[in-house]
Amino acid sequence: MAGEIMTVQEVANYLKVNDRTVYRLAQEGRIPGAKLGGQWRFKRSILDEWLALSMRHLPGLPPPPLPTLDELPPAKEIISPDRILLSLDSQDKTGVITSLVKALAQGNAVNSAGAFLEATLEREGLLSTYIGDGVALPHPRRVSQGVVSRSCLAVGVATKGIPWGAGGESARIVALSCAPTEALHLKLLALASKVFRETHTRETILSAQIPGEVAEACILAAQAEG
Repeated sequence: MAGEIMTVQEVANYLKVNDRTVYRLAQEGRIPGAKLGGQWRFKRSILDEWLALSMRHLPGLPPPPLPTLDELPPAKEIISPDRILLSLDSQDKTGVITSLVKALAQGNAVNSAGAFLEATLEREGLLSTYIGDGVALPHPRRVSQGVVSRSCLAVGVATKGIPWGAGGESARIVALSCAPTEALHLKLLALASKVFRETHTRETILSAQIPGEVAEACILAAQAEG
């Protein structure tokens, strides 16, 4: 049985598709994954969440098309300097997530900070959202209608690594996503995975001196092909 971190072959077997399909979906940012040492890797818990939301359909009908990024707003609207926090000094997940939720609320992306924070911490309590390479992508599994007004990311860069992974790994880059619908939530999660999978992007973010440098690196990664 495949473990929590899955290879292309394991994902292909799990989804009952061929390897080429998994490669294509990963390259297009349509399935959440990360490239580690030139090889695609996928976290089973996030893959299961993506699959559950993607496969919701009426009995007897074929599943809906796999999500694309076409309906999300432009990258420069999703990733803005005013939602990027440098030198986070929080010592734990709750502190970091709370700071990022506040940034989303101040940017009018979240209408109810309390409800969004509760949903995000609840999701984090089920399974860690650490995806490797010092990156965590916390997000709520679902929120009540009206809690979120638009799709965007809040990005935090921690001064020191924050314990996040189930195996004791530490996160230095934390990106909290919010979206008003489940469909957009899936697409935003896939986009976030694409943005932070490249080593150069992560290194640029960690060395940035101002929020604008982080935003620029993320936008370029979001707009890059493949």
